[in-house]
Amino acid sequence: INNVIGRVKLADITLDHCQKCLNSLVEEGFSDYMVKQTAILLRFILDKAQANKLIKDNPARTISAKGKKAKVSRALTEEERTAFLKVKDNDPRYIIFDIMYNTGLRPSEARNLKGKDILMLNDVPVLNVLGTKTASSVRKVPIPYELYQKIKNTPKNDFICQSNNNTKFDEKSFQRAFKSLKKDMNIELGCQMYRNKLVPPYPLDENFIPYYFRHDYCTRLCYQNVSPTVIQKVLGHIDQKMINEIYSHISDEMVANTFQNI
Repeated sequence: INNVIGRVKLADITLDHCQKCLNSLVEEGFSDYMVKQTAILLRFILDKAQANKLIKDNPARTISAKGKKAKVSRALTEEERTAFLKVKDNDPRYIIFDIMYNTGLRPSEARNLKGKDILMLNDVPVLNVLGTKTASSVRKVPIPYELYQKIKNTPKNDFICQSNNNTKFDEKSFQRAFKSLKKDMNIELGCQMYRNKLVPPYPLDENFIPYYFRHDYCTRLCYQNVSPTVIQKVLGHIDQKMINEIYSHISDEMVANTFQNI
């Protein structure tokens, strides 16, 4: 709630603001239970505000507890992965997506990272992730060498991922950065431009969401035969049910590569 409407004046909060709070949870892959509980909390907070005559009406009273329809989670296609790897250094803001791609962090977890969360464990650089969902989401995730070189000198109390004004990402600045990334990926995929605007058709899937980076990370670990127990640990899941579902994300290209040398 704070990420989405924390800076909005109480009297200015609308139904649309409340719905965006739930939609953002859906975008980040939170459970239906969490979405429903957040809807209940919003109604309760704004009911109290109305009872204390701070607002005239409760804008969350008619909120849909389902949020918007969740997009199908999947890994990146080969074309999307290639395009992302080519444009990920175009903008300093894109480090947040680089981290999600290389460590499987949730968007909210990546936004909260600080320099002090970069640690060494048995001579291996890791991120100390203070999870946002359950106790199991508190974990340490290895950092690939190239990514470690980019972030290792972050001052301890600075956020690793920052918006254009050198502050922590909030929901709006995060979405602006993602919109810019999608534009760059579309251009890399061959989309035409006119007066600095993309010209349809757009090569990149219009439903492309940040959470695909997390699923792609899991898919790549599965493809490399990493133990499901290890994958469960680094992704911060309570059980392996979610991990088993990720196997369906392995692409035809990955299957072909597996059998190429048999």
